[in-house]
Amino acid sequence: MLQSVLSAMAVEAGETALDCTAGRGGHAEAIARLVGSGGRLILCDLDPGNLDFSALRAQKAASCEVRT
Repeated sequence: MLQSVLSAMAVEAGETALDCTAGRGGHAEAIARLVGSGGRLILCDLDPGNLDFSALRAQKAASCEVRT
């Protein structure tokens, strides 16, 4: 399912992407790699613990700007 989501989003380096169901950050990590250091990833999740976890995971995967 990850590849289907990434294809549908068609995220490119330097862009801003929004993950509205960040969960534990699996998709967020992959998206962070795509937007790269010049991009921005915005994460949303109802569970604050998951949101913190996914933000850290995305930041470790790529040096993009991550906002929650």
